[in-house]
Amino acid sequence: MKAFGCLVVGVAMFVLGFQTLGRAQTDDELLQDLRREVREFGQDADADFGSSLTLVLLESKAYPVLLEALEDSDPAVRANAATMLAWVPQENNPTPAEVLEALRRAALDSDPRARESAESALRFLESPTQ
Repeated sequence: MKAFGCLVVGVAMFVLGFQTLGRAQTDDELLQDLRREVREFGQDADADFGSSLTLVLLESKAYPVLLEALEDSDPAVRANAATMLAWVPQENNPTPAEVLEALRRAALDSDPRARESAESALRFLESPTQ
């Protein structure tokens, strides 16, 4: 399933020619976008597609922003961050231990949506087909 998702994003990036980004963005600009996107995730399919492109471009550079968002006071942001952590492309690299540990802590969240998002991300990232 993840391979299919990466294929879809890859084809979309090729077809769009990164037009959704408007221009080449620096990593700092992309990280700023990600900080905004983690708060708005799930509200608009087009915006979610943009978030997936941001994650593809940032790869592991997205981890610090998403790990910080896992600690946000807003449970919706925590849930979004957990979901987005599973979307970070791995390119044959294992998910860092600190990410898995943060998701394990998030799986104990008092908010059901944040907890379920973290559990789902863990199941996906720890699956043998991952």
